[in-house]
Amino acid sequence: MSNSALSTFRAKEEEIEKKKLEVKEKVQLQLGRIEEETKRLSNIREILKNETHYLKLSLLEASNAEIQAIRSCS
Repeated sequence: MSNSALSTFRAKEEEIEKKKLEVKEKVQLQLGRIEEETKRLSNIREILKNETHYLKLSLLEASNAEIQAIRSCS
């Protein structure tokens, strides 16, 4: 291989390595965002689960109160 061909080859190799690192960085950034969003969605899911539980309890208490009111009228 001539010196210029070798230089061209090395330059291309360096360019490929640089692109690989850029892609790797972009993927790492996206994975970081995905992890944060996953945590956020998990928190939202937990909040909704708790809210649903409290709503069911409230409805149950309201139903029990209505039943007691009907029974006391009878």
